[in-house]
Amino acid sequence: MKDSASQCANCGAHLAAPNMVCPNCEPEFLAPNTAQDTGKYRCPDCACRFDQVGTGLWPPNVKWYRPQSYKLQCPHCQAFLRDRTIPYRSRAELTALPLFIIVSAFSPLRPGTQIVLLALLMVVEFIRWRAVKKTVYVEEDRYLSDKPGAPM
Repeated sequence: MKDSASQCANCGAHLAAPNMVCPNCEPEFLAPNTAQDTGKYRCPDCACRFDQVGTGLWPPNVKWYRPQSYKLQCPHCQAFLRDRTIPYRSRAELTALPLFIIVSAFSPLRPGTQIVLLALLMVVEFIRWRAVKKTVYVEEDRYLSDKPGAPM
C-alpha cells in the first residue's frame, strides 16, 4: 500500500518526502497567471482583468421553483457586476414612464399634443442615454460591483 502523503496531489508522482514539491509540477505552479492580468475590463472586487463578462443566476442558491433572472458576473471571482453604460431606473421612474404614456394617449387635449408629449419623452430618454454613455471615461472601469451597499 502506497503512502498518500508521499504522492503529488496534482499528478500522483512519488515524492521522496511528504513536504517536498513535485519537480514535474513546480514550473506549473511558478508560471504567472496571465489570464488574470490581461483584458479590456477590470473587476472592482478582485481587480482581475477580463475581455468578456459572464452571467449567473440571480438570486443564487434558491429552490428550483423560485423564479430567477440572469445578472452579469466576473469570470474570475463570480462577483455580480452592473454595467455603467446601461441606465439604472428606480421603481418610481419605472412606474411613471408607462403612466406618462397612458396619460398622453388618453389626453382630452388636441391630438397633436399627444405626439408632442411622446416626442418629448423620446428626447428625454435619448439625452439620458447619451449622458449615461459619457459617464464611462475609462473603458476598464465600465463595470461596478452590484452589491447592495455599492455606489450607483
